[in-house]
Amino acid sequence: MTLRATLGAAWLCLVVAGGGCDGVRDPSLGSFSLGLAGQGATGVTYRLRDATITVAGAASTRDWHTEDDPDQTVLSDEVAAGDYSVQLHDGWRIERLNGTAATSVAARLVSDNPAAFSVVASRRTSVVLRFRVDGDTVAMDGGYDLTISVDDLPHVLVISDPGSTPGFPSVATFAADDAGDVAPLRAISGPSTGLGDPLGVVGVGDELIVSDAVAGDIKVFPRGASGDVAPTRTIAGASTTLTGAFGITVSGGEIYAVRHNGLAVFPLGARGNVAPARSLDVLHLGGHLAVDHGEIFLDTQDPEGVVVYPAAASGASSPARSLTFMDGCPSGLAVAGGELYIADLCGGRIVVVPQTAAGAIDPVRVIAGPSTRLGQPVELAISGDELYVTETSARLVLVFPLHADGDVAPIRVLGGNHTGFVFPFGIAVP
Repeated sequence: MTLRATLGAAWLCLVVAGGGCDGVRDPSLGSFSLGLAGQGATGVTYRLRDATITVAGAASTRDWHTEDDPDQTVLSDEVAAGDYSVQLHDGWRIERLNGTAATSVAARLVSDNPAAFSVVASRRTSVVLRFRVDGDTVAMDGGYDLTISVDDLPHVLVISDPGSTPGFPSVATFAADDAGDVAPLRAISGPSTGLGDPLGVVGVGDELIVSDAVAGDIKVFPRGASGDVAPTRTIAGASTTLTGAFGITVSGGEIYAVRHNGLAVFPLGARGNVAPARSLDVLHLGGHLAVDHGEIFLDTQDPEGVVVYPAAASGASSPARSLTFMDGCPSGLAVAGGELYIADLCGGRIVVVPQTAAGAIDPVRVIAGPSTRLGQPVELAISGDELYVTETSARLVLVFPLHADGDVAPIRVLGGNHTGFVFPFGIAVP
């Protein structure tokens, strides 16, 4: 479970020119706060230390130093509305607190650095700096309303497998760095699960959310579930409009699920025979999607390509832009670092284009060739600086450096009889 907490009952406010502690006084200003500590689900406290953070914009630039006051838990300021960036400079560290003892832990920054955002007058604006701390996920959220959130659950790799004779549909969990022919840590499979054709999976907090094409529903299991267990809740029934449920993802507290000729969006906690919060009608969908920076990316089959919509789009809205695949057929999609990653099922390759690209696809990088072991890549997931790919033709999961290019060998390969892979399809690295 992810908890976002700002330590201390009161904020420590650093007063700057034109700003104050009692809210935004000038209606032309927007406000921000930057949290330096937070608690995870286990109660462990983490803290950002020895950090220099630059917040820069057209109207102002300021450097923050966490050690100017080692006891402070929050920085705050008011700035003019406009475009800004936040950059964390080298030398920072994350420490885990245990009573009065503090221990530095291995950590890496996995979000954009610098990260761009905008401040709106009289409002707070959200931006996230995300870290990987050992097996934990630590995010500094808020915009210019930044706080630390800590996910104390282990970092894992989850694969949904529709199966076939002699296999059975399953959702299997591995360690995120597993390689070779290893058995899963646990696997959800059996008649009580109701799994028919699990094509998509996403992990959120302490839950695994699975889209099932045969059942036409969304099933939710505890993250630690194993064996022949029933889901804790389902989103199913005529009101859901889930005539088949294919790709799935979660963004902004909502579940996005691809259905026949469209997309259905539900609140994260939805259950039962409920209508979507909104629906989007799109013909000739391939069944894969990604949602990032307020945009929905969907693959299409006629023509072969990718269409992009605003995240709030509904009904028969027209796409904001389209990409055309001239010599391939797109499947899995993922977005990171301002780039769109597209699995080419027909071409046995991964194509990378700018996230804002439109028109005919002009790759900035292509992962392809015999060393890659790519044959029929289906789904993609990105975690930190690694790209995970389900390779169905060889029953493998392949892991590449995020910025790999050309005919490069994967840095890890997961596959073999012990994995139980029959038709590895959906992938998530929560």
